[in-house]
Amino acid sequence: MEEREKLAAAELQKKVSSLLSVVAAAAEGDLTREITVRGDDAAGQMASGLEKLLADLRTSITSIGQTAKGVASSSEELSAISQQLTSSSQEVSRQANTVSDNSGQVSSNVSIVAASSEEMLASIREISKSAPRISSIASSESSMFSTSRASSPPLWRSTRLVT
Repeated sequence: MEEREKLAAAELQKKVSSLLSVVAAAAEGDLTREITVRGDDAAGQMASGLEKLLADLRTSITSIGQTAKGVASSSEELSAISQQLTSSSQEVSRQANTVSDNSGQVSSNVSIVAASSEEMLASIREISKSAPRISSIASSESSMFSTSRASSPPLWRSTRLVT
């Protein structure tokens, strides 16, 4: 029996050494190493549990890596959008300043038109006030012309008389 115990101890030592080799590599960051230990004994069950743990850890790290790439890509897109927004806001600011400058000019022009309209209205009122007087004068002149024409010989006759 001693021989059998020696063989069992040697096999157990081999399995444990193999497991320790994979655990040491994982501790250094190498999760690619495969566990080759199999069996129904305690070392085989420990190997099976460790193999599942390492497989889950690989999956999680791969998923984290993919998520990190997605975040980096999104970050680049957000940076580009931020630059576009900055550029757009600068353009809007420039246009707002242009509108503001033009508004001052429009306001000045409106003031000039308003002043001109007031002057024109005052002139129209003066003309309106003078219209009856001008009409009266025109009427009077017209009747004087009619009267003088009827009482005076035509101009061509006057010139015959003179010659």
